[in-house]
Amino acid sequence: MNKIIGVILTLVIAFGFLVPQLFLSKSFAMDRGTVIAAPVEVVHATVADFATWKDWTVWNKEADPTLQYTYTGEPNTVGHSMAWTAEKLGNGKLTFTSIEPGRIAYDMEFDGQDPAQGAMVMEPAIGAEGSTAARWEFSGTMEGMPYKRYFGLFMDKMIGPDFEKGLAGLKALVESKK
Repeated sequence: MNKIIGVILTLVIAFGFLVPQLFLSKSFAMDRGTVIAAPVEVVHATVADFATWKDWTVWNKEADPTLQYTYTGEPNTVGHSMAWTAEKLGNGKLTFTSIEPGRIAYDMEFDGQDPAQGAMVMEPAIGAEGSTAARWEFSGTMEGMPYKRYFGLFMDKMIGPDFEKGLAGLKALVESKK
């Protein structure tokens, strides 16, 4: 009798975990924004050079002293990339896939993870002449094992604060150059 109850309980728990996955989205998307007191062109030039990202994102040597960067390609061009290795932050690569006035898109690859896409969208801020409304977007899919879809539920909460700090860092860096 105890074995039957154990089997039934195991099946109930398994179905309780597996069935909801079928109804979860296979993709995620999030964004954060800020207003920077500088023209779009100045913000664009900063974002378009991966060598500056260590100065404004939270993914830097303060977060992981073992972090090592490798840059390839020319800044502000499609194909410009930044690869990194780090004990705590892991290994990965960002590559610009599209650059146009007011928008820079990139692919992000982390070892062992599905690729994701990001973009920085920059446009003149309404009501703040000479300022830029910057929006950092991030999206991806949770392919493969269905349990990965659970991560999509928490992606905004996991990464959103890093984007907020990164945008604050970008704002501080760009505005300090005035």
